[in-house]
Amino acid sequence: MSKASMAIVILAKNEEGNIAGCIKQHKQHCNVYVIDSGSTDETKVIAESAGATVLTRSWTGFADQRNFAIDTLRAQYEWLTFIDADEEFDPAVFSFVDRTAQQSDIDVIYVSQTIYLNHKPLRHAPGYPIYHPRIARTSRARFSQNQSGHGEMIDSTRDLKTHFLDIPYRHYIISHGIQHWLTKHVGLASLEANQLKQINAGTTRRMRLSLLVPDNLLRPLIRFLYHYLVCGGFRDGRQGLVFSIMYAWFELTKWLVKSETRA
Repeated sequence: MSKASMAIVILAKNEEGNIAGCIKQHKQHCNVYVIDSGSTDETKVIAESAGATVLTRSWTGFADQRNFAIDTLRAQYEWLTFIDADEEFDPAVFSFVDRTAQQSDIDVIYVSQTIYLNHKPLRHAPGYPIYHPRIARTSRARFSQNQSGHGEMIDSTRDLKTHFLDIPYRHYIISHGIQHWLTKHVGLASLEANQLKQINAGTTRRMRLSLLVPDNLLRPLIRFLYHYLVCGGFRDGRQGLVFSIMYAWFELTKWLVKSETRA
C-alpha cells in the first residue's frame, strides 16, 4: 500500500474550546489525528465529531508524543505536521510540503510563527524569527527533549537535514485566558528551574542566548527589557507591554522556585 503524503497531528488535553476550530481549519488539507493525553472535558468527543481520528496516550512530554505519532503513523504517511489546538497554519505550508519537500532530501521542516495576544498579532515583542520543528519525515525524523525540560528539539544524534520555512503560523497564546496561562507556566517554571542547562548540537540560537543571561534576580528585568526595548515590544502597544511582563513574571517564578529549592 502506498503512503499518503501527509497527515496533521494535534496534541491535546482539555481543549474543548479550541479543538473543533483547529480541526476545521486544517482538515481540508489532509487527514487529522488528535493525540489526547487524558482530557476530562469534551475534547475527544468534539474532535471525533469534527472528523478527526483520536488516539489516546498519557502525557510524557512533547518529544515522546511526537515520536509516538511517528511510530504509529509511519506506515501510512510520508510526513506528519504537528499543530497545537491554539494554532493556525497557513495553507501555503501544506503546499510547500506537497510541491517541494516530497522531491527533496529534507527530514525536518522548521516553521516560523507569529504570536497573537488577545487575537492581535505581536510584530516585535517576541523577538522574531521564532522557528519550531513542526513537520517531520516519518522514515527519518526523531525528537528529543530540549534543555528547557518541557519542549522538544530534533534528535541531535541523527544526521537530519533541516529546512527553515518562513511562512508563519498563528499562535494564540492565551486562548484559554491569562489565568490559565499563568497557572500552566508555574508548572513550566518548575521544570525549567530544575533542568540542567548545557549546550549541545541541538541547542538553538535562542537557547544559547538564554544561557548567557545570569541566573539571578536580574534575569526577570533583563527578560522584560529584551522584549520591550531590544525587540521593540513598545511598538506593539499595550499588548507588547503585557507580553513583556508575562515573560518577566515567568523568569521571576523560576527564580522563586530555585530559591525555595536551595533554602
